[in-house]
Amino acid sequence: MKKYTLLLFFSFLRIVLFASDPHEIRAVWLTTNWRLDWPSVVAVDEKTKLRQQAELCRILDKIKDANMNVVFFQTRLKGEVLYRSRFEPWSAFISGRQDVSPGYDPLEYAIRECHKRGLQCHAWLVCLPVGSEKQVREFGERTVAKRHPEWITRFKGECYLEPAHPQVADYLASIAGEITDNYEIDGIHLDYIRYPDKAESYPDTPLYKKYGNGKPLDEWRRDNISRIVYQIYDRVKETKPWVKVSSAPLGRYRDIPGLRFYGWNAYGTVFQDACKWLNDGKQDLLVPMMYYKEELFYPYLKDWLAQSNGRPIVPGLGVYRLDEADANWSLNDIGNQIVHSRTFGAKGQALYRAANFTKNKKGIARLLEQDLYDTPVLYPPMDWVESLAPDTLSGISINDDENTIGWLSSVDAAYYTVYGKRRCDILGGVTYDVLEPVVYTTSWRFADNNRIDRYEALAVSASNCYHKEGKKSSDVSLKPKKCVYSHGLYKMFSNKVINVLSLNDFKPEDGIVLSDLFGNHQKLMNSGDEYLLPDLSPGFYVLTFITTYNRTVNQYLLIE
Repeated sequence: MKKYTLLLFFSFLRIVLFASDPHEIRAVWLTTNWRLDWPSVVAVDEKTKLRQQAELCRILDKIKDANMNVVFFQTRLKGEVLYRSRFEPWSAFISGRQDVSPGYDPLEYAIRECHKRGLQCHAWLVCLPVGSEKQVREFGERTVAKRHPEWITRFKGECYLEPAHPQVADYLASIAGEITDNYEIDGIHLDYIRYPDKAESYPDTPLYKKYGNGKPLDEWRRDNISRIVYQIYDRVKETKPWVKVSSAPLGRYRDIPGLRFYGWNAYGTVFQDACKWLNDGKQDLLVPMMYYKEELFYPYLKDWLAQSNGRPIVPGLGVYRLDEADANWSLNDIGNQIVHSRTFGAKGQALYRAANFTKNKKGIARLLEQDLYDTPVLYPPMDWVESLAPDTLSGISINDDENTIGWLSSVDAAYYTVYGKRRCDILGGVTYDVLEPVVYTTSWRFADNNRIDRYEALAVSASNCYHKEGKKSSDVSLKPKKCVYSHGLYKMFSNKVINVLSLNDFKPEDGIVLSDLFGNHQKLMNSGDEYLLPDLSPGFYVLTFITTYNRTVNQYLLIE
């Protein structure tokens, strides 16, 4: 009973929260390091390459089915990459051997397949770690740790690009620029852009003496990280200002007076002054890794939001915590965080990580697809960038024979959105639902979308590359469709027939009686092994199958 009450509560809140603003970032981190989410096999030949590609498509299909809209695709691991780079070697996690191509470009492929599904693809870069000392020794000569050992600091068995070294910011900005220039990427997402944990003994004293200029050590370290973030941001915006730059700081920005938990925060522990980045206009969204719950989640989310400077705060939710071997969270823990993040004013959520979602751990995928994310949404507009929304589209037409809607292209449009118009009997008036939030072409096929049957007309809008949306086009009426019959978990269309051979103990010479709830009925006529269904008005009906030995079986139909 509690489960159903919870789902109804979620449904009510979703209706209230999205009645006026159907914009939200729904992201997921797709991890390639150690092949945690993808790929399950390395590409050593054509067959395994195709298996990798098919597996990625299946993952993206599940992400699309849940009405999510952003994929953080892990593109740079610890000094190795999943794209053709002039700076760094191919990752062994993709091909089985370092600096060996898998036979295709995974980043290019991921972007193309994301865009086919209307998903954004953001290149997720692990910034400062470059591997353990053992890994670095085994890496090839193209790794940055061997080409520029003067940039590397060793700490507790791990190797890091040194934030204080002046050329490290240039190097990381060059990597981000290479991706931005050469790929149709939607965003650059920075991870591990921080000092290591427990940095009290981090060996940067000689550099501090050389470059510190009398600043306190903590402030100097924060400046080093900020310099890298700002240089990456400026390099990306130099060529493609619409590409979004984001980062994933620790989940708690700072200690909050009066709360019992202190320590391990972004500002004081790993020297990420992420709110300064927002206020200086050097981030387009922030995705703090808030893998905690209750009093370790909600007050800290409010703290982030209070300092957002109008940029989206998208809390990272630890769906991996649902695992019994980890924290064994309940599904309610994640559901509550999604609902409350909306009420607090967050601009969305990000799930860590993809496999925990796609494998439907404790029903998380079902909860999102059927309730919390059950309708498509648009990406929030980048209102801090001055730009004009595209004009209203023209030339809208529907081809009923091909079940497509088409329109004339707009020179200012980066993509288009298709809406369905329906009359809302509960609230009154007319409402427009987002049917397809992102379409990159000038037509959309709706034949396989059963939801289309509830709409009387369609409309289309155009959005620019900053997600500023123009006005909806004029409505284009849909021809009335034949009624849809819901039979258990299956759908039958009235221009089809009932195949009586699929019914147990049923013979063609026996009958089928169709009745409405008022007792009006008619016997259906058969043609061989098939019975034709007539067109009916919306409502509930009963199909009574008169089987052998004069037994009857009732099936209930809901005509929508």
